[in-house]
Amino acid sequence: MVSRPRLIERLNAGLHRRLTLVSAPAGFGKTTLLSEWVNQILEIRDRRLDSGETSPSPIPNIQCPKVAWLSLDDGDNDPVRFFTYLVAALQTLDPNLGQAAQGLFGSPQPPPPEALVATLINDIAATSTPLVLVLDDYHTIVELTIHESLGFLLERQPPQMHVVLVTRQDPLLPLSRLRAQGQMTELRASDLQFTDEEAAAFLNQTMGLNLTPDEVAALEARTEGWIAGLQLAALSLAGQADRSALIQSFSGDDRHVMDYLVDEVLSRQSEPVQDFLLRTSILNHLSGPLCDAVIDSPLLAGEGQGEGSGQATLEYLERANLFIVPLDNRRRWYRYHHLFADLLRVRLRQSQPDVVATLHARASEWFEQHELAAEAVNHALAARDYERAARLVERNTVDLFPRGELHTLLNWVKVLPEELARSRPWLCIYQAWALTFAGQLDGVEPLLRNAERHIQPDDPVTEAQDMLGNMAAMRAYVAVVTGDFSHAIELANLASETLSESSLWARSVFQWALGYAHRMRGDLTSAGQAFAQVVRLGRAMDNVWTTVTGMTDLAMVHRVRGRLRQAADLYREALQLATERGARNLGYMGRVEAGLAGVLYEQNDLAAARRYAADSIEKTQWWKNPNHFVFSYNVLARVLQAQGDFQGALETLQKADQVRRKFPVVPALTSMIDKSRVRLWLAQGDTAATERWAQENQVDQSETFDESPEEKGLLLVALARVLIAQRKVDEALRLLNRLGENAEAKGRIGILIEILVLQAMALQAKGDIVHALSVLEKGLALTEPEGYVRVFVDEGALMAELLRQAASRGVAPGYASRLLAAFPVSSVRGPSPLVEPLTKRELEVLRLVAQGASNRAIAESLVVTTGTIKTHVSRIMGKLGARNRTEAVARARELDML
Repeated sequence: MVSRPRLIERLNAGLHRRLTLVSAPAGFGKTTLLSEWVNQILEIRDRRLDSGETSPSPIPNIQCPKVAWLSLDDGDNDPVRFFTYLVAALQTLDPNLGQAAQGLFGSPQPPPPEALVATLINDIAATSTPLVLVLDDYHTIVELTIHESLGFLLERQPPQMHVVLVTRQDPLLPLSRLRAQGQMTELRASDLQFTDEEAAAFLNQTMGLNLTPDEVAALEARTEGWIAGLQLAALSLAGQADRSALIQSFSGDDRHVMDYLVDEVLSRQSEPVQDFLLRTSILNHLSGPLCDAVIDSPLLAGEGQGEGSGQATLEYLERANLFIVPLDNRRRWYRYHHLFADLLRVRLRQSQPDVVATLHARASEWFEQHELAAEAVNHALAARDYERAARLVERNTVDLFPRGELHTLLNWVKVLPEELARSRPWLCIYQAWALTFAGQLDGVEPLLRNAERHIQPDDPVTEAQDMLGNMAAMRAYVAVVTGDFSHAIELANLASETLSESSLWARSVFQWALGYAHRMRGDLTSAGQAFAQVVRLGRAMDNVWTTVTGMTDLAMVHRVRGRLRQAADLYREALQLATERGARNLGYMGRVEAGLAGVLYEQNDLAAARRYAADSIEKTQWWKNPNHFVFSYNVLARVLQAQGDFQGALETLQKADQVRRKFPVVPALTSMIDKSRVRLWLAQGDTAATERWAQENQVDQSETFDESPEEKGLLLVALARVLIAQRKVDEALRLLNRLGENAEAKGRIGILIEILVLQAMALQAKGDIVHALSVLEKGLALTEPEGYVRVFVDEGALMAELLRQAASRGVAPGYASRLLAAFPVSSVRGPSPLVEPLTKRELEVLRLVAQGASNRAIAESLVVTTGTIKTHVSRIMGKLGARNRTEAVARARELDML
């Protein structure tokens, strides 16, 4: 080590900026410099913490920084893997950092990296301690998605965070913008070159050569301060009698100097050490047992020989300064200097070309035995043992899906010979799964057909059945996404018959497809059973994504059945589970929040409904699922309309409409948008828009809608609203009667409730109040246990009048009063909006309650007993439909009673 205070000072001075870029070719001491800097930071931090120092830190802008270090390699180009390791590095500083991001890893559909970065930014912003993130060997990253995500981080990173990139070449990041903003410190090759003083310290003190100043100057001039060249020169000069001749022989570019010096260094090692260096150069990371397995022969290293000599050799190489870097404090894992490793590999291919494949094969076997699948596959590919690589891919793919590492799988398959990849049915099936969850559905069916052609008659029966079952499950999923629900049910049943009980993943997929298809066709019992199975399988796999998916869709079944409270409980349970498992920010959780928002809206908790709906849209921005977008926008639009923001509701529905026109969505969601738009137009009095819609979306009222009751039912209910607005009441009633019979028979109580409300209002319009109240009573009986409010309030003044009449005739008077209390004052007709007006004395008590007086104080003021006041307060809350004094006062103010 040569201390380099001039560079340490520049690194310290740059901490107030966002980025430090250390960019130089191999061999300029980038990693060594950063290691020294980090060690100094940590020493200062530990000393200050131990002593309780409060004086300003010797490092500008940082008091007690923490440092996370991530060394990268070629295998980190999978975005999910990159961020998994990045989070792991940050969690060495604080286990809470990145927990939200970890939740985003838990699904087979990897979320956009921007979502991961956004959650990391939030976590880091919540910490008070400054931190430094070092990304070493960043030049190994070539995946554009990762560059874009890191750029997103650099532009938005919290002020307490500083990023250091160590790289051989400038990355594809917004460097010019950061440079112009004064937010980047740069160290380049010209900065990193050894000065004459540093070269002398290195050659004479570190390497112990005792060179003259002229010899040092000559070496420094010929290597241009290139540290790797100086190190190799020093190793070559050790023990040389004629140093001057060797120094004078240095010439040419870096590569030629390195070629020459590597030969010199290798020739000075014993044959076993030379063999060790060459044969282990194929490894990105080195450990004693791994080296022993790869070399597979006794070695001599220092005092060690025979079994376990790999570790002894690694320790000898470290002591001898032979370009080896320890990767942990216990000296169990190492790596060679990258440039040194590159040259060793060239020598290996030149001198022992026949052993390279064997060495990679041994490495692959060792990694497989130690359950390091990615390394095992990569070495099998390097050995060109494609059969082994294909087998390893097949064996380990199922573990990649829950982690979302689809990129890794697809890249492995690209390297395999196409003929081999297409001849292995499992490999085709796994590729198809990856494309399915990546949303690339066009490529799925050709792979499945190819897999079918390559299932051999002599394949084990259970394995062949599992292959066919996986294909059926996948096709069922695709059929649901494309709206072919009848075919989806057939395929899901086929998957159920053929898949083994151990195929939990595929079974969860076909059960979801089965549940969704049954729900869309109106078979809610079968749908609920299927989604309950998804939940069970998700828990059996300990997969939070699958579990939450099942719970969400099961909650939707409860909602369709009119069971608001059960739906809300399931949504909240899903959110709680996601929170406990660090998956609360999973993009898919937006659908859960939208579902809960819909329930809360119906129960008239508009503030909470709006909050959850807005949160759901924010999460869906990271998920890019068009169905989720449409659903969330629709819920938010309903809330905005209820709050009187008609323009905001219209704009939100327009966004939903843009999504459904640009991307394929489930047909029922399209009907949902149309239904909401019709309600909004009618609320605004825009009859022309509703009539245009009715003409453009003519539905055959006589046709059966058993195949897709949710889709057609929503459209026909919207049409019934238009007919009532057009005063075609009898036609509307005929349609509603038919719809109501079908909904009741199918158990679709949610839509039945709305149908009953519309029937009551249509009968009211005809003047048939008795019949209208009878229908309304049926609706109230269904809605009161579940806490429905908006289905009545959204209908406005006419429904308020009908509820007043219902209450006055003893039809659910308490519930009717609570509903009336939720109506805007402008919607409530008659001399009093209350079923029973307040007495003069009750109004006196109410005014004192509004002033904040206690029961005792009111009793003293009115010269009555406290018990009498309690009775008055109880009656006041009952008449106002309030649950407590605060609600009673709020309701009274709304009615201008105070």
